Amino acid sequence: MGVLYDRYAHLVLGVCMKYMKDLHSAQDLTSAIFESLFTKLQRYEVETFRSWIYQTSKNACLMDLRSQKGRYESVRLNGSPLDIEADPDGLPEELRFMERLEALEERLPLLSQGQRICIVGFYLEGMSYEQLAEKNGFTVKAVKSHIQNGRRRLKVMLLDKDGTDAA
Repeated sequence: MGVLYDRYAHLVLGVCMKYMKDLHSAQDLTSAIFESLFTKLQRYEVETFRSWIYQTSKNACLMDLRSQKGRYESVRLNGSPLDIEADPDGLPEELRFMERLEALEERLPLLSQGQRICIVGFYLEGMSYEQLAEKNGFTVKAVKSHIQNGRRRLKVMLLDKDGTDAA
């Protein structure tokens, strides 16, 4: 089991990070997957371990996400949350997450130029406030303001699109 852990722990952790979006949760789930591995390997005949552990990890992540259904879901861009209300329509968590990312991409052009530049630079490119200010000729205070106002506008647009009361 130690050899399997050494060879495949990084793969399992990567899959868990993809779905969980949180290092702590991904590490916990990785440990749980390897704890259950001994029992599962006795039950199943595995021909290609790499493919099997990938699918097992993916299924464990989806099961964990389903069990965590709540009123609010947090979309994380580079570790910073943007809370949006979860749909009660019964879609799998992965599909809802992808739909929300697509909705964010559609609405980014609707922001003011300053808001869009700061949101994209900060969340998607990982730039600091100071880097954004220097690159775009804003003050650090203006960058923070653009990010805050852009996030607020995106949240309102996303909630309004879903048919919920944005006020």
